[in-house]
Amino acid sequence: MLYNLDNLMEWTKLNSKRDVIKALQRLGVPFAELHNGEVVTLYSALEKGFNDQLIMEGDELIRMDEVLKLTKVCRASIINYERAGTFPKKIKIGPKKIAWKKTEVLQWLEGKRDW
Repeated sequence: MLYNLDNLMEWTKLNSKRDVIKALQRLGVPFAELHNGEVVTLYSALEKGFNDQLIMEGDELIRMDEVLKLTKVCRASIINYERAGTFPKKIKIGPKKIAWKKTEVLQWLEGKRDW
């Protein structure tokens, strides 16, 4: 799947092409700038760069089993909280794998962050 400039601006919440290009470069994500000024990258490359950056910044990613142990709530509740926007957003780390930032889950537990 290709991401074009509009998709990238929406996904990254950045407002300009220049900011998107800087973010891609900072994350080490390969991209192509087309002759019409469009910028494109592969979703897989963007996802890898984003996830690598998370790990580089020291945020430990935890899988569902650890989330369940920490929160002491059931899987269905986690899914419902996330859908309602009251739980940290999951991060896709593979085709069928998801994780959460451990720091965000701990903040949620402490009630320090309103998602």
